Amino acid sequence: MAMENIFEVFKKNYELALKNMELLQNQNEVMLKMFADMSHSMNQETEKNYREWSENVRMGFKDYQTLVLQGLEYLAAKVGKSNSND
Repeated sequence: MAMENIFEVFKKNYELALKNMELLQNQNEVMLKMFADMSHSMNQETEKNYREWSENVRMGFKDYQTLVLQGLEYLAAKVGKSNSND
């Protein structure tokens, strides 16, 4: 298997893993919100902090996902160029 194909397989597997992580994160947020709603003890400040935290986690995850996928594309392109120069 050519190296650029290996990186394509890595990329596809990593994309799937990232989608699964995102689904898990969404599920965790839903469960946390359900727990908070059940406890009836979440005041406005706590809810505001929770929403800020949730948005920061989501943005950080998206940034991480973008960087990893760009890195895999870069490596695949580098390997493809070096193989074509051989």
